[in-house]
Amino acid sequence: MGQVKPNKFCHQIPKLFQEKAEVNDFAKRCITGMREFIDSIVHPADTKFDAEYLAQTRDHKNEHGDIKRQMIINALAKEFFLMGVTQAIKTTLMQKDPATLNEAIAEAMKLEDINESNSAKGKIACLAELEAKDLSKIVDDLDDLTIRLINSRRAKFVRQPFKRGN
Repeated sequence: MGQVKPNKFCHQIPKLFQEKAEVNDFAKRCITGMREFIDSIVHPADTKFDAEYLAQTRDHKNEHGDIKRQMIINALAKEFFLMGVTQAIKTTLMQKDPATLNEAIAEAMKLEDINESNSAKGKIACLAELEAKDLSKIVDDLDDLTIRLINSRRAKFVRQPFKRGN
């Protein structure tokens, strides 16, 4: 019985999961991983092909093979990308059913922006509910824009605006 070689494709799959907010880098890892996988496949000997295929010129075979290879890499990379995106956007992205990896990347970036925006809105809402004395404890960590957003939210609920130094 032979030893398990860690350079096998199945050992590389764990790196095909997205870290937070790294859509482009993750997509590049998917493409690179699939390209390495396809390139590692041993091509069969000519005896495995029919006469019609063998009659083609080497250039024609190479061109045809390159097109197929790129289609396979793109299809696999897209599927691994969809499987590996963060849970926060995975279901919505899969429901959108992007046709290509480029579409999946663009859609994932939009969904991450929406997700971040919703998360920021939730944080502003929580901060706006704090009493002024509690806000004053963290005022050094808040920029002017955040304070304006907090005050805008407080105004909706007829609460006193927060001012630095309260």
